[in-house]
Amino acid sequence: MLLEGRTYVPLLHARLAEMRAMSEIPASLRERMLPLVRLRPWLTSRSLDKAFDVINDAVDFRGYGLDLDNFARDSASKKPAKQEFERLFNPALGFEAYYDKVEENENIIPVFRELSGQNPQIPLQLQRASDIGRGIFIRVNVAQPGRFLEVAQRCIDQDISNAVFIFDAGWNTNILPYAAICSGLINSLLDITEEYEVVVSGSTFPDKFSNRGTRFSFQIGERPFFQTVQGQINRKELTYGDWASTRPPAEPVPMRNTPRIDTAQVERWNCWIGDDETYQEVAERVVDDPLWEDNSDVWGNYVIASTAAGEDPSIKSATMAAAVRINLHLVAQASQGDLGLVSLGDEAVGEDL
Repeated sequence: MLLEGRTYVPLLHARLAEMRAMSEIPASLRERMLPLVRLRPWLTSRSLDKAFDVINDAVDFRGYGLDLDNFARDSASKKPAKQEFERLFNPALGFEAYYDKVEENENIIPVFRELSGQNPQIPLQLQRASDIGRGIFIRVNVAQPGRFLEVAQRCIDQDISNAVFIFDAGWNTNILPYAAICSGLINSLLDITEEYEVVVSGSTFPDKFSNRGTRFSFQIGERPFFQTVQGQINRKELTYGDWASTRPPAEPVPMRNTPRIDTAQVERWNCWIGDDETYQEVAERVVDDPLWEDNSDVWGNYVIASTAAGEDPSIKSATMAAAVRINLHLVAQASQGDLGLVSLGDEAVGEDL
């Protein structure tokens, strides 16, 4: 089973903050996670190879599901990386170009393409997944679920045993209203088979922080959503997933950057916003706060502490601040708050150890 021993499935984009955050996860927690990453061309690189290199570094060359970032498409672009990326969306022969790329990289698990599309070519896709032999993720958009029940039945027919269905509520500051819909979809799947693993995911990290003061906390909405869905499913244990405290990609909007530092715990986020302050001054308030968890084995905490001390590495931009928050969120969800699991430890060296 793909998720054996895994308790957390983060859904990420191949963006700078998310990849940096993931790259700094302690090895002790990586075994508890199986990420999905939405691929996009990497910055100004000339091919997709750089993006795959960055993802591999971030996941420490372990397994991950390869999704595609629709937002990053540009079919009119003449740039080689963009053209290479566009070919992965081509539905010809059951998305042959996509599955060929998956097969080239031995640690990549395919993610079923265009489940809600008009012609997802279900038999061809599942045959390729079966031939590759690493299992398959089926990411179901709760608002537009598509033909996931047909996929489930054909997985049975084609003897694909290691399929994982991810029911993703998407991004909204309140996803609880989707819980009943999500539960109904999962029960429909379980009516066909209870064999496959099921993940419940979504994102509630807000897009506005004004009028809240310079220090505040708020609940992580994905946990109550997951617990509500699990409470309505009494015949199977579900696996928790989320977007690692991120939102969908959007076009940049020019605005003044107000320094903000966020930390994460299992069931809440804590925020400190600058009031005509620098990132260092905000960080000084964070480390002096009763909410501060001083565990330097966690990279995000280490960066905040070094920022407060005026040392490097430090937070100097919104991207680095996001990387710190995402790292702390990933650690909190993977460890479930048990910081005893979070240790850099010592590396064994030599055959005599």
